[in-house]
Amino acid sequence: MTTEERLNHMEQELAAAKRRNRWLMAIVGIAVVGLAAAWLVKEAANPALAEEAAKVPKPAQVIRATAFVLVDAKGRERGKFELLPEGPVLYLTDENGKGGFTLDVDENGPTLRMYGKNSKGSVGLVVDENGPSLRMYGENVKGGVRLDVYKDRPSLTMSDEKGKTRVKMEVYENSTGLCLFGESGKGAVSLSAHKDESWLRLLGENDKSGFMMFTRKDESWLRLFDENGKPTKSFP
Repeated sequence: MTTEERLNHMEQELAAAKRRNRWLMAIVGIAVVGLAAAWLVKEAANPALAEEAAKVPKPAQVIRATAFVLVDAKGRERGKFELLPEGPVLYLTDENGKGGFTLDVDENGPTLRMYGKNSKGSVGLVVDENGPSLRMYGENVKGGVRLDVYKDRPSLTMSDEKGKTRVKMEVYENSTGLCLFGESGKGAVSLSAHKDESWLRLLGENDKSGFMMFTRKDESWLRLFDENGKPTKSFP
């Protein structure tokens, strides 16, 4: 046998071996797929396994509750979201159960309150039928500053530690007014600026005696009043 004949013979044997390998791989693949399909059918037909699968809880889409409590690593309550008869309330506190903030909604509207350390001092934001209101109080809760926005005017009020109004300022469409009050709530300084006129008024403790200064484009005068509120002198 010549060299060329031996090479041809070897190529033929190699081609035949490749064909046998392809058929063998195909047969093995079909066998594996068949076994897997048979196992799946068997498992699906097993009632016990189907029952166990049905017992696996599905993730909740909606959580319904009347209260949620937030606790820290020591089990101390640090926050709570609950539904009260007046409406929903959310509050968070510090490690001592003080400070933090609260948010609630009742029939009058939403209210947000923020408290300082040991619950001293606070800032509140209220929105009710009268309009929004920002309130800031000191440690005794009474003294503070209040800013209201009513339908017809904004109003700024400052009160002392006894809760008595000491300063009040309001702005209307055609006028601006500023009032200063004494400690007793009586006696005041009033300043008003209107579209065409302005006046300044000082009152004594009885809210009657004092003087008033008035001015406008074609008129200006100063008047003094007695304890009964009657004018006694006028200049000019």
